[in-house]
Amino acid sequence: AKRNNYTVIFGSSDENVDKSRDLINALLNRQVDGLIITPTEGSEQQIEQLKEQNVPFVLIDRYFPEVAASHIAVNNYEAAYQAVSHLIKKGRKRIGMVAYKTPLHHISERKRGYREALRDHHMTGANSLLKTARYSHLETDIRLAVDQLRNGRNRADAIFFATNSLAIAGLKYINGLGIRIPEELAVIAFDEGEAFDLFYSPVTFVQQPILEMGKAAVRVLLDQMGNDEKEIKHICIDTTLVIRKSCGSR
Repeated sequence: AKRNNYTVIFGSSDENVDKSRDLINALLNRQVDGLIITPTEGSEQQIEQLKEQNVPFVLIDRYFPEVAASHIAVNNYEAAYQAVSHLIKKGRKRIGMVAYKTPLHHISERKRGYREALRDHHMTGANSLLKTARYSHLETDIRLAVDQLRNGRNRADAIFFATNSLAIAGLKYINGLGIRIPEELAVIAFDEGEAFDLFYSPVTFVQQPILEMGKAAVRVLLDQMGNDEKEIKHICIDTTLVIRKSCGSR
């Protein structure tokens, strides 16, 4: 952006749709030239209004399939499928998943990748082993999810966390319970987290191409701002599964 003589103003919605609306309005009142938006749950109407106002914008990381808008994203389904398949190849038999409780498309696609990886490898339990947590009650819900997955005779021997924030909260609780990783429980996270390097068993994770996504978002937005006819562009960038110690082997 700087190379093209633009200044970036940054703000966070904190996953709150009202904050998202207020932030977008505040930026528009400052007469910004365009917006790069990571949309929150329930913000479809905000995106539609931007289209009606002819505001140049591009969505990044997430998008709404029913809303025609340019977006930069990864193949969340394929990335989740490969992560769960890796756990299966490592000999894990009961693989749980913890995801946010949200209808957002990128989380739904990660859930779909999890379910279909189990199905294609003739493994059962996807319905009972898929747990959800609320963004606003993360610590309480993550404890409940881990307890449900680890209690009982048929306890999970692996957990796929759908985001890095879920993984960090989950690992903190798992460590407090004295569960050994990867000996007792294998772990994979979607997306990177600095804390993963500090954990005694470095965490395997799906690496999103954040730098490439940011560059692509700026390129698309510059094109939007430079043309009256705003061509809708959908850009999908590949992820990488970074394999470290937390999956172990059986």
